[in-house]
Amino acid sequence: MGLEPTWPTRMGADPDAVGAWLSRSPELAAFERGHLSTERFYAALGGAFGASPSVARQAFCAWVTGPLPGAAELLDALTLPAFALSNTNVDHWAVFDPTRVLRSRLTALPSHHLGARKPETAAFQRATDAIGTADVLFLDDSPANVEAARAFGWRAERVVGVAECQAVLREAGALG
Repeated sequence: MGLEPTWPTRMGADPDAVGAWLSRSPELAAFERGHLSTERFYAALGGAFGASPSVARQAFCAWVTGPLPGAAELLDALTLPAFALSNTNVDHWAVFDPTRVLRSRLTALPSHHLGARKPETAAFQRATDAIGTADVLFLDDSPANVEAARAFGWRAERVVGVAECQAVLREAGALG
């Protein structure tokens, strides 16, 4: 999914400060597991940066810009089933693929539905249970998530962007 890195400025905050807050935020972790309401998350986010919950929500939703160009075509070229294990939340899930271009081509496993997020072992176990196999080639942009997936027993590669995904999938023989 595409991301807009300057979204915190929409609530009058410094992107680096917001990034640091999010990286250690128990509220974000709970929100992405589906264990915290939108009201409580945006009250915490806004409160941390002097913004109202509604302004914080509008800004946070602007972080996600939609599917990356070429992602749908890459999914169409796969010779294997695809799934998306994504650390996300109810609001980002609603805006990342509004026309369901990607979700119609894969099995979606968002963290807020699974009740666990990467790199937690529970996220990989619940994804395995949902797809019915541990024979997985997992692609992710986070080194921590790739290492956790490998420790769980999945084949995993770090990739950034559609072109890197395509190269790894081609090498794995997963493209038609």
